[in-house]
Amino acid sequence: MIEAAFQDYTERKDIAILLINQHVSHHSQHHSRVGADLQIAEKIRPAVDRYKAAFPALLEIPSKEHPYGASPIE
Repeated sequence: MIEAAFQDYTERKDIAILLINQHVSHHSQHHSRVGADLQIAEKIRPAVDRYKAAFPALLEIPSKEHPYGASPIE
């Protein structure tokens, strides 16, 4: 479902920039779902990595807990 939404948004002509967060915060108000959300984020990683189009531009935003380039396992 998440990957299908990603595909839908990247195929739309009325979107210029698609923002996605690299990691789900551990301090989410839906704390009980954090594990499931992390798994979903990893499931769409191949789709994100395959995406090469210029538009919409894809911008991944690092989270405060996981600065860009930091190893996810500390």
